[in-house]
Amino acid sequence: MSAEKVEDKMKNKNEPISKPNNAVGEQNMLAIKLKDKTTPTSKPSTAVNVEYNCTELFEALKYIQSAVECYSCHKPLRSARVCLNGHGVCPTCKNRFNWKCPICKAYITDTKPVMLDQIIKRLPRTCKFFEKGCKSLVLVNDNDHETFCRYRQTECRVPCCHWRGLAGELLQHLETAHTKELVRTYSQSYILMSFNTKVNKEGLLAIIAYNNIFWQHVRVRAGRLVQFYQYVPIEKPKEKFSVMISFHTPETNYSSTIPVHSDAFNFRSLFKDRESFHLPIQIALSFSKFHSGVHYSMEIIKKPL
Repeated sequence: MSAEKVEDKMKNKNEPISKPNNAVGEQNMLAIKLKDKTTPTSKPSTAVNVEYNCTELFEALKYIQSAVECYSCHKPLRSARVCLNGHGVCPTCKNRFNWKCPICKAYITDTKPVMLDQIIKRLPRTCKFFEKGCKSLVLVNDNDHETFCRYRQTECRVPCCHWRGLAGELLQHLETAHTKELVRTYSQSYILMSFNTKVNKEGLLAIIAYNNIFWQHVRVRAGRLVQFYQYVPIEKPKEKFSVMISFHTPETNYSSTIPVHSDAFNFRSLFKDRESFHLPIQIALSFSKFHSGVHYSMEIIKKPL
């Protein structure tokens, strides 16, 4: 082999063949390397449709919600208890059927499936007033929303009125049908010229105060005067209410402050509640003998929670 051929081979060996000669070439090589790193060649890319509208999401949630209901009473499971065959049963039905599954009669274990229990507690569900128009999502242990939901059913307490409807529509009903019976103030004060607790009677007053509807209930039974208040919230309360009631004459003064209950409470049971205002019989009798009038005052008090 000649010296010229050996020199040519050495020259070709020392020169890199694939090295780019300019900046553009370097950028192209870098782009190719990055593409090879980030794009997997072993798995084909699949398109995932993530475009859902609200209706589809609610339908999907309702479907999942039905899967975590008690197999017996069909109420949402608040805690996971399953039989040996996997049927979910609520604690009430578990005790009612003596720990036997109402579906397959298998024994209901007291072991809590951790994963299922976590899913139940974290799974949002539609409000039970969804069909009435509520679009809120609530957790299974959140009772506050449905207690105060503006789409819950309520009724007009005005005597002889049979209106029933949504809590959020009650004010419109009162302003339309009972304008004369409405009182728009948080306090009242007047003189009772005739004070008689010997005659049984009941009374109710609708009061608008602090952007809320209040029901004032008054009952006289067996010489005892009882008074309590309720209000109709249309969202979870951010404040609490109380009422200060006072009766007085130049000789006697009696006052008391009572809490205001929401309309979720059974109002008839509140007449017997200790938190209602009760005017002692002896004081009521002394008022009935006072002919120059009894001064009565009421004030609704609002405080933040």
